[in-house]
Amino acid sequence: METQKTPIVAVTMGDPTGVGPEVIARALKEGMISPEHTIIVGDLDVVRRAFNLVGLQLPIVSSTQPTLASERIAVADIGLKDVARIPIGKIDRLGGEAAASSIKLSVQLAQTGQVNAVVSCPVNKTALNYAGYHYMDSTDFYTDLAGKKSHILLIHGGNVNAFMVSTHVSLRAALDMVTVDRVLTTIEAAHTTLVRLGIQNPRIGVVGVNPHMGENGILGREEIEFLQPAIEAARARNITVTGLVPAESLVTWTQQGLVDGVVSMYHDQATTAMKPLGYSTFAIGLPFIRCAVGHGTAHDIAGTGKADPRVFVQTYQLASRLAAGRYLTEESHVHA
Repeated sequence: METQKTPIVAVTMGDPTGVGPEVIARALKEGMISPEHTIIVGDLDVVRRAFNLVGLQLPIVSSTQPTLASERIAVADIGLKDVARIPIGKIDRLGGEAAASSIKLSVQLAQTGQVNAVVSCPVNKTALNYAGYHYMDSTDFYTDLAGKKSHILLIHGGNVNAFMVSTHVSLRAALDMVTVDRVLTTIEAAHTTLVRLGIQNPRIGVVGVNPHMGENGILGREEIEFLQPAIEAARARNITVTGLVPAESLVTWTQQGLVDGVVSMYHDQATTAMKPLGYSTFAIGLPFIRCAVGHGTAHDIAGTGKADPRVFVQTYQLASRLAAGRYLTEESHVHA
């Protein structure tokens, strides 16, 4: 389909017994996302249950096409039986199968051009494994379904954008992945993505590996041997790299306007700093736009009506911005 003035977004329900369905319902009820440009991908009865939970009276149309009408919403049904019979808050094999089916259908909608972007609500890794899907996270699942070997992950929260050199690997393995080529590739991906998000000539900082950024080699040489050469190579390609950023300043330097984005060396370096912001993720390098909420399924509060939809809405808005900006993922950089 041609890119719409307002992008069409597929939203997966995530784990059917977690908070995903109800944060979607609450966002719709509070007018934070528009039903006419949204397709919920999941189980019809689970979606109805979530609507009832939050008191949302919005007619549902079973369809893989958007309604383009504010008084009703489309639900692309995954076609499984008895999903809504699983008690809310229970981790279950059928729940994992339902979450996986939602992911697979959302990929089909994206790859056939029926939607401009995909937003994923949280899945439960244990439930996915019970159902036979052995992935470290749903992003790896999407990467596999897209026929790709790897991706670069953007973590986005508020006005902070962190691009990760590595994600779900051990700290020991993550340090081995800090190479000139990999850091340079991530800097390039950061530059491309920030430009597509509307930031002209973005300023990118590179977060140091070691305490105090190595103290000129006293506390480690990664900054000297890998990070600084990658920074110089990026500058030679006309990318504005401000230099090294202390890990403890990853968030504050952006909030103070010193950088527009940072390149983070490993998973917890970025997520620990950004967790208080409530973050979303974007998988760079897939042949379609796919963003995900940064929190988990929160089975302990699912069904209570306490789940906050703001991170979901932030994620939806990020996906819409990327789609409206005609983000061309085939031009994005991916790790070798």
